[in-house]
This record gives sequence, structure tokens and C-alpha cells, in this order.
Amino acid sequence: MKRILLTAALLFGTAGVAAAQSIDIDALIAGIDKRSTQYEALIDILQGTDGNRSLAAFDAMIETGDATMIEVAVNTGISATDSRLRARALWEALSRRDALTIEIEVDELADDRKAAVKEWYGAFQTWSLQQKFPDSQCINLSSKSDCYVGRNLTASGLIVDIVYNAAPGISGQFELNGSGELSGTVMDLSSKSTYPARITFR
Repeated sequence: MKRILLTAALLFGTAGVAAAQSIDIDALIAGIDKRSTQYEALIDILQGTDGNRSLAAFDAMIETGDATMIEVAVNTGISATDSRLRARALWEALSRRDALTIEIEVDELADDRKAAVKEWYGAFQTWSLQQKFPDSQCINLSSKSDCYVGRNLTASGLIVDIVYNAAPGISGQFELNGSGELSGTVMDLSSKSTYPARITFR
């Protein structure tokens, strides 16, 4: 008799746990659906034709401080149709990074130029981003309490300029295209050779 009661209790307990898990899963799915709907609505606004509303939505999403919300805002805004929003998203994307990588497009280069790139900083150049100054949209490539002239990255609208004047040195300019990628050219300051390059955020 005791064995029967114990078995029944165990079965009842298992059923109770399963029911509790089912309720939790249902609540989780409901939360997912709600958040998914919210994100979809916000993305529609960011990609919409009303530029002012898109900018307002972007700022509101950034101001939440929520990491996922900010990521959605930046990733969507950087390829939006409104150029003002893309410029805002570009600065946010840059200022929230600790480093960025410049990729030299070497596929179409002659062998001697490929070798020169390798001897320079290489085809994939990762630059550490130091202090950020939103007012001037300047990011230092070397540590300094203000914008470091000659060793910085600056954003102006959809254009990003980079310069680092310590040998061998680099300078370059990139423009944000419609797919959310920065493309342009860079120069080896020592040899004065220029190369096509890009910066990819995704």
C-alpha cells in the first residue's frame, strides 16, 4: 500500500513539474512574441519614409540603454534610407567599438603590391579605438585627453577619415554605402601607395 501511495505521489509530482514548466514556456513564448512584434514595429519606423520619425525612434531606442535595443537600432539605422539616420547610426556604431578592422582589397592587386601591403600593416589591420569625443565626432587612435591631431578617426555625415602619422603611417577616407559598409581608399604614408579598402560592421 505504501509503495502504491509513493508511486502515485511521484507521478503526481512529475505531472506538477511538467505543468509548471508548460506554464513557464507559454509565458516565455508570449514574451518572445510581444518583443518580436515591438522590434518589428520599430524596424518598420526606422526603415520608413518619415525621416523625422525614424530619427526620433532611433534616439528613443538608444536612450533605453538596452543592449539588444541599441544593436537593433544601429544595425537597422546604418543601412536606412534617410541619410541623417545613417549618419547617426554610423557614429553610434563607431563610438561603441573598442577596435575596428580595415580590410585591404588585395584580390585585384599585382603580386608586388600584395607584398607591399603585407610588409605594411597587412591586409587586415585592426586599430584600437581610444577616447571618443561626440561633439567633434573624433576617436583617438592613441591615448590623449582631447582629439589627437594626426592620430584619429573622424566622422562627418557618411564620411569617415582616418590618419595615423607614426611610421609607417596610414591615411584614408571611407564612405558609408547603402549596404551598411564603409568603402574607400587608404594610403601608406611611407611609400605613398594607395589601396582600395573597406570597413565592415557586420
